[in-house]
Amino acid sequence: MASWYRPRHHLTRSEIDELFRRSEKYIRENDYRFGPLPYVWRDEPTQYWDKIERFMIPYLKDHNGDPRSSINGNLYGLFFGCALDKTSLQPPTTSYFGNERLMIASNLIYNDWKNVYFADFYCHYEVHYVTLVITSPGSCADSFCKRHYLKKLNSIDNPFIVVDESELFVTLGVNVELFYTDSVDISSILYHNLGNFSYVRTCGCGHSKPEGIPKNPDCPLCNLRGSMNFFQDWSMSTQKDILTRKSFDKQVKKIENF
Repeated sequence: MASWYRPRHHLTRSEIDELFRRSEKYIRENDYRFGPLPYVWRDEPTQYWDKIERFMIPYLKDHNGDPRSSINGNLYGLFFGCALDKTSLQPPTTSYFGNERLMIASNLIYNDWKNVYFADFYCHYEVHYVTLVITSPGSCADSFCKRHYLKKLNSIDNPFIVVDESELFVTLGVNVELFYTDSVDISSILYHNLGNFSYVRTCGCGHSKPEGIPKNPDCPLCNLRGSMNFFQDWSMSTQKDILTRKSFDKQVKKIENF
């Protein structure tokens, strides 16, 4: 496993608050509108869905986003998309994560009897994302979020999602992703017509990377000083590893040619 997967310390309370403030500022300057969110969705390859008999079980969070985020490699959950196309106000028509999409009524995943936490603000060079963690009050996941200073939000009125007369609306100013920490009963959802499957055109490799994708270390909007120093330390460590490996290879060649 790469060395950058093992941060020396996680984001502090003040650093998470600063990322939250930066995400708010980004939304204000980018797009202040909200769009209707009747459904959230999860895209996966067909073989993923074929293995599920009834429940989607939370899995360990990968290392996508800020390398110092406490949820990376520590918290179990399921990712759901809710970032709408700014023009059509509909879910995206393509997916990097799989060719089959499960649409679920959004209020089954996001509602006022769950706790919502801000966890991360990051980018992959072009698109900025916000990660929200959804937990059941009193659960192990909920305790984890509190212990690691994730910022608890008002579930019905926050910069990312608002609820108006039981209808959800999501910001168009940043791509919001939901990390839901409970299992999901697909059979019950389909039986009660609260969700459905559809096919979606894939782009990229058509599936997620198991290890995730680290954030852009050069972005001045979503990188804090501590995280930038961490990237620099990792880069220097990696260069030393490469030099050490090259020296080792030279010694091996000398012995083989002796």
